[in-house]
Amino acid sequence: MIPIKENRRRFLISASLVLAVGGILSGNGPETLASPQAAVDVPIIMYHAFTRDENVTAKNSYFVSEQAFDRQMKELVDNGYTSIFASQIRETRLPDKPIVITMDDGYYDNYEIAFPILKKYNVKATIFLIASKQDWGCKGFFSWDNAREMRESGLVDFQSHSYNLHGSLGLKTPAKRGAAQHRLALINDANRLDRAFKRELGYKPTVICYPYGALDDNVLAAYCGRYDIGLTVEKKTANTAMDMMKLPRWKGQEDTVIKSSYN
Repeated sequence: MIPIKENRRRFLISASLVLAVGGILSGNGPETLASPQAAVDVPIIMYHAFTRDENVTAKNSYFVSEQAFDRQMKELVDNGYTSIFASQIRETRLPDKPIVITMDDGYYDNYEIAFPILKKYNVKATIFLIASKQDWGCKGFFSWDNAREMRESGLVDFQSHSYNLHGSLGLKTPAKRGAAQHRLALINDANRLDRAFKRELGYKPTVICYPYGALDDNVLAAYCGRYDIGLTVEKKTANTAMDMMKLPRWKGQEDTVIKSSYN
């Protein structure tokens, strides 16, 4: 037989729990459960390289001029957009008018030209690294030291664009390689990138930007569970209700498209 004092103690504990949970659910307690946010449009803008020579942009669509990028970032801020990192798209509550600025490959001009403009307007950006370029000190790409400087600003995050899948290996399964063999190659490449990120930046990436936008079932099988988010090159506005491993992006080189995505 349970003593009367013990019964009373158990009753008081149970009553306290009921009151606490009731207060939370009613919104009257110290902590209120946030209601789910409805699906949100999140324009994701894709850039590659930047130049101070306007003539270069006329010949090479990969480049955006310093003047154009400055103007676009100013318009973004003036139109009330809040920049977030690509890794934040899955968050429960996003700010009003969220937008994601991305840069592919890790060219030195991202550091030399784009980074000062990001600081000027306090805009966040996600740069997708081909990490072998930093490891091997390849010409035309910024260094790991540059990456750490940008990350310490709080305005730049770094994610995966593969360790070295922009050459002959590629992403889509080649006819001469079986599915299992190709999937293993993708996983091995991702493991190398993880080690480089962990060594140089202290974390493993959670977002993959598919090289050339290449995507098939084997790519998804290799990356689902490793990454939370995958970005393509499909031209449309992303939405939080979409498949997170197949999010589309607009091209920053197309100035008129950028303006339409802002409005």
